[in-house]
Amino acid sequence: GIPFRFRDLGFSTSPWLRRHHEIRKILTFFETESDDSESEEQQDEYAAKVNSSMMFWGPKGTGKTAIAAAFLRQLITNLGEAGYFRTVPNLLSELRGTFGGDGNEWELIQKYCETSILVLDDLGAEHISGSGWAEDRLYQVIGNRHDEERQTVFTSNLSMVDLGKRLGDRIVWRIVEMCGEHIYKVDGPNLRDRTER
Repeated sequence: GIPFRFRDLGFSTSPWLRRHHEIRKILTFFETESDDSESEEQQDEYAAKVNSSMMFWGPKGTGKTAIAAAFLRQLITNLGEAGYFRTVPNLLSELRGTFGGDGNEWELIQKYCETSILVLDDLGAEHISGSGWAEDRLYQVIGNRHDEERQTVFTSNLSMVDLGKRLGDRIVWRIVEMCGEHIYKVDGPNLRDRTER
């Protein structure tokens, strides 16, 4: 599900990561594999880092989606795990598409709950109707992944405070617990705006 524009990006080929030196430095441990000669404590530390969830947030056009796509591609390549990349509006549209009997909503939710690695791109861009349906479905996916400690990568234009106002505290606190210290602001000029380049 990685968009075609970002499909070939990896840590060494992403111009966005070359631009964001601090994030590039933070992610370097995902390029290496754990060494069998390392102590059990070192291997456990490596596993904890590799399995950690992450949040990239900041203004539009700063490269958050590209970083998440490169991250997912690197983990699938290095670990051989299954993973999905979905924008949150598209994921919710996919679930709504089952209402007419075309597919099973619960099976789709389970697919996103159970995959080893999930990128949820553009969290906060979804349409909130006031019915609570979207928040409930996001809570089912994010809450399950939180409880089962499955790796999830989030991107958003909104800060955690603004996400809390939009989606509610129960979702946002689970994201905070999942990501811990791995919540990064991705700042800079809008790379989509030619006048800012």
